[in-house]
Amino acid sequence: MEHDHFFYDSKKTRQHIQQAFDDWSKHTQLTFREVTGLKKPDFSLAFVYGDHADGYPLDGRGGTYAHAFHPWQPYPGYIHFDSTEQWSDT
Repeated sequence: MEHDHFFYDSKKTRQHIQQAFDDWSKHTQLTFREVTGLKKPDFSLAFVYGDHADGYPLDGRGGTYAHAFHPWQPYPGYIHFDSTEQWSDT
Protein backbone atom coordinates (compact mmCIF):
# COMPACT_ATOMS: atom_id res chain seq x y z
CA MET A 1 0.00 0.00 0.00
CA GLU A 2 1.38 3.36 -1.00
CA HIS A 3 1.35 6.20 1.52
CA ASP A 4 1.04 9.87 0.68
CA HIS A 5 3.33 11.90 2.88
CA PHE A 6 3.14 15.60 3.40
CA PHE A 7 6.36 17.26 4.35
CA TYR A 8 6.22 20.45 6.34
CA ASP A 9 8.67 23.19 6.95
CA SER A 10 10.10 22.14 10.34
CA LYS A 11 10.70 25.75 11.41
CA LYS A 12 7.10 26.72 10.63
CA THR A 13 5.77 23.60 12.36
CA ARG A 14 7.81 24.40 15.49
CA GLN A 15 6.46 27.94 15.48
CA HIS A 16 2.86 26.69 15.30
CA ILE A 17 3.42 24.18 18.10
CA GLN A 18 5.13 26.83 20.25
CA GLN A 19 2.23 29.23 19.64
CA ALA A 20 -0.25 26.55 20.70
CA PHE A 21 1.63 25.97 23.97
CA ASP A 22 1.92 29.73 24.54
CA ASP A 23 -1.84 30.08 24.04
CA TRP A 24 -2.52 27.17 26.38
CA SER A 25 -0.30 28.74 29.05
CA LYS A 26 -2.20 32.03 28.87
CA HIS A 27 -5.44 30.33 29.87
CA THR A 28 -4.19 27.81 32.43
CA GLN A 29 -1.69 27.58 35.25
CA LEU A 30 0.48 25.29 33.12
CA THR A 31 3.93 26.18 31.87
CA PHE A 32 5.82 24.49 29.06
CA ARG A 33 9.48 24.34 28.16
CA GLU A 34 11.42 22.29 25.66
CA VAL A 35 13.94 19.85 27.08
CA THR A 36 17.06 18.57 25.36
CA GLY A 37 19.85 16.16 26.03
CA LEU A 38 19.33 13.61 28.77
CA LYS A 39 16.37 15.36 30.39
CA LYS A 40 13.19 13.28 30.29
CA PRO A 41 10.19 15.13 28.86
CA ASP A 42 6.69 14.80 30.31
CA PHE A 43 5.40 14.29 26.79
CA SER A 44 6.77 13.94 23.27
CA LEU A 45 5.25 15.00 19.93
CA ALA A 46 5.86 13.14 16.67
CA PHE A 47 4.44 13.03 13.15
CA VAL A 48 4.19 9.33 12.20
CA TYR A 49 2.10 7.10 9.94
CA GLY A 50 0.67 3.60 9.72
CA ASP A 51 2.14 0.98 12.02
CA HIS A 52 4.73 2.97 13.97
CA ALA A 53 5.48 0.31 16.62
CA ASP A 54 3.27 1.48 19.50
CA GLY A 55 0.48 -1.05 18.95
CA TYR A 56 -1.95 1.60 17.65
CA PRO A 57 -1.38 2.10 13.91
CA LEU A 58 -2.75 5.23 12.33
CA ASP A 59 -5.24 4.62 9.52
CA GLY A 60 -4.18 7.10 6.84
CA ARG A 61 -5.76 10.22 5.49
CA GLY A 62 -9.31 11.00 6.51
CA GLY A 63 -9.48 8.83 9.60
CA THR A 64 -7.82 9.29 12.95
CA TYR A 65 -5.70 12.43 13.00
CA ALA A 66 -3.76 11.72 16.18
CA HIS A 67 -3.58 9.72 19.39
CA ALA A 68 -1.90 10.08 22.76
CA PHE A 69 -1.04 7.93 25.77
CA HIS A 70 -1.97 8.44 29.41
CA PRO A 71 0.82 8.34 32.03
CA TRP A 72 -0.08 4.75 33.01
CA GLN A 73 -0.02 3.40 29.44
CA PRO A 74 2.97 1.75 27.71
CA TYR A 75 4.14 4.99 26.04
CA PRO A 76 3.35 7.65 28.64
CA GLY A 77 3.08 11.15 27.27
CA TYR A 78 3.60 10.24 23.61
CA ILE A 79 1.45 12.26 21.21
CA HIS A 80 1.40 11.03 17.61
CA PHE A 81 0.00 13.02 14.69
CA ASP A 82 -0.82 11.19 11.44
CA SER A 83 1.66 12.51 8.89
CA THR A 84 -0.54 11.33 5.99
CA GLU A 85 -3.25 13.84 6.88
CA GLN A 86 -3.32 17.07 4.93
CA TRP A 87 -2.32 19.46 7.70
CA SER A 88 -2.64 23.16 7.00
CA ASP A 89 -2.02 26.45 8.76
CA THR A 90 -4.76 28.29 6.89
